[in-house]
Amino acid sequence: MANPQLEEGHTRIANDILEAVSLLRMSGEESQVFWVVIRKTYGYQKTWDEISLSQFCLATGMNKQNVCRALSKLIKKNMIIKIDKGRTSKYRIQKDYTTWLPLSKLITLSKLIKPVIKNDKENVINIKTHKRNKKRKRTTSPSPTKRSRRNSHTTPSLLDAKERPKILDHKRSH
Repeated sequence: MANPQLEEGHTRIANDILEAVSLLRMSGEESQVFWVVIRKTYGYQKTWDEISLSQFCLATGMNKQNVCRALSKLIKKNMIIKIDKGRTSKYRIQKDYTTWLPLSKLITLSKLIKPVIKNDKENVINIKTHKRNKKRKRTTSPSPTKRSRRNSHTTPSLLDAKERPKILDHKRSH
């Protein structure tokens, strides 16, 4: 059972930054990488820290490609600042959260997902059995044995006139 204690270490972070993070839209990967930068800097009372990609991978469980993508998005959003230093880079949080650039909901959707959503909408609308495009005529009334129990008690208007009194009597007797 986890039992975290402040005495075993904690990260001091301004409430304004916490509130700004909670208001900003970011992906899960971006969030993970952002919190690693917080931990590696503020967690050790530093403003900057040299963090290698392998450290990000170990801390997040993500592969390098996803870490790089998340880092570049956070840099574009001006949430973190990066200085290249050869094999490693120095990172810090942009403390002036008013300069953070939120992305709209549409931009955060993957470019691969957008065509799928568009195709799905077109396919649903173009289905020939869609109730707006085609009305089905019922040739025979369903038999009481095939009808579900829920439907037989909740939709008596769909039943034949002969069957209605039977259901109403059944409901009254209970």
